[in-house]
Amino acid sequence: MCIGFSLFGMVSCFTPPNFSTTPEIDFKDLQYKPAAPNSRDSDTLQLQIYWKDGDGDLGLSPTGTDTLPPFDRTSPNRHNIFITMFRKVNNEFVQVQLPSGVMLNGRFPRVHASEDPAALRGEILYNMISFALFRDLEGETIKLHIQIQDRALNKSNLLVTPEYRITP
Repeated sequence: MCIGFSLFGMVSCFTPPNFSTTPEIDFKDLQYKPAAPNSRDSDTLQLQIYWKDGDGDLGLSPTGTDTLPPFDRTSPNRHNIFITMFRKVNNEFVQVQLPSGVMLNGRFPRVHASEDPAALRGEILYNMISFALFRDLEGETIKLHIQIQDRALNKSNLLVTPEYRITP
C-alpha cells in the first residue's frame, strides 16, 4: 500500500517544466582534437552546449519535410546551428575570415521524434571538422558566437563562449 501511494504521489505531483518556445542555450565545453601528424584525417573543434525549448521543435531531419522550404538547400534556414569564430588580435577579438567553401554552420538532428509539443532540455555535441583551418589557428585564442534555430524559425539567445586557446 505504501509503495503504491508513493508512486501515485510522485506521478501526481509532477509538473512539466515551463520553458519559452524560443530555444535557450548555455555553454558546456569546447575542445580541439587535432588529427595525427601526417595523417589524412581532419582536425575537429568539438562544441557542447546545453539547450531547453518549450515545445521541443529543435533539429532537422535529413529527409522529408525538413528538406523542403524553408529548410531547402538554397535557404539560410537549411542550417539550425549558426557559428561565427573570432580570434584574439592585440587583445581584441576579430572575426575569422573563413576560406572559400568553409562554413561552421550546420544541422543537428531532431531532438524529439514526435510532432507533439513537449518542453524539453538536453545537450548538443557539435563537431566542426576541417583539414586545415584549426591547424592554422593553433596557438591562437578564439571565441565562438553561437545560435540555434527551431523549426518555427525562432532563434535562440546569442551564446558567446569563453576564450579558448587552440593547442595540440
